[in-house]
Amino acid sequence: MQPIVENAIKHAFNESIEKKSITIITDQENRDVVVKVIDSGSGIEEEELTRIKIRLNTPERENELLADHEKQAGIGLINVHYRLQMWFGREYGITLTSSEGAGTVVEIRIPTDYIATDTLK
Repeated sequence: MQPIVENAIKHAFNESIEKKSITIITDQENRDVVVKVIDSGSGIEEEELTRIKIRLNTPERENELLADHEKQAGIGLINVHYRLQMWFGREYGITLTSSEGAGTVVEIRIPTDYIATDTLK
């Protein structure tokens, strides 16, 4: 959670935004816990959002190659996403929605029935 909230604080708000808020909502959907971090910030430009979404949906090794050729978009989000997938499986992690001028929603999905072990998936 900390890197996601920190990311919102660092990137979401510019001086022109008067009301600044970050809301954290948790819910259970079937056998998953869903945490949404919602900011009232300036949103993410469409081109940047597309770059981040591509990297979120690219396997980690291929993503390392992309990072060499592209601006390091959303590196904190991507690192958290990969960690969640290592621990819980590929169906878990982060999804991102944003509209320029209307804020951003980072959704984190993890299983409710996860049992900690010493091995990664």
